[in-house]
Amino acid sequence: MSLLRPTLLTALTLLLAFSLPSRAEENIPPEVAAFIPAGFQPLRYQANDFNNDDRLDGLLMLHGKGKERPVLLLLRGDDDKLTLAVRNDHAILPKGWFSDPFQEISIGTGWFSLAHTIDRQYIKQRFYWSRSKQTWLLAEIMLAAPGDVRTFSGDRVSPVPFADFSPLAGIPR
Repeated sequence: MSLLRPTLLTALTLLLAFSLPSRAEENIPPEVAAFIPAGFQPLRYQANDFNNDDRLDGLLMLHGKGKERPVLLLLRGDDDKLTLAVRNDHAILPKGWFSDPFQEISIGTGWFSLAHTIDRQYIKQRFYWSRSKQTWLLAEIMLAAPGDVRTFSGDRVSPVPFADFSPLAGIPR
């Protein structure tokens, strides 16, 4: 009987822990929650003016039951409602057996960046809003390894649209 109580208490604690909403879910506005597909949970949400129009847009990062981790960019229109502008299912690398290569997201007006760590190398890719293309384009890559930091931009970086971006493609050597 004495072994049953700790086991039951542990089971109830785990059940409660997995049934409580995550901190990411608590911070998702209802208008943004409508964009979360079935089978996905929010990983992170950031609001900012991502297309330089003085309206508060959103960047929603999700994770699914598999290794899927899509990123959705939501733009606020003239009607003050958010619409899906672009989705990328490959922008965030999946978790591995022992670690998560995704490190951080940085945001600013008209831009955002995603960072990963792969084999002790920090890779940060920055995207800027292109008014002429009406999308976000890869504009800068920073690589940092022990004792070496390099930043590539301009003609050293192909201006890949965010919808077509993959974190490991096009890294300068």
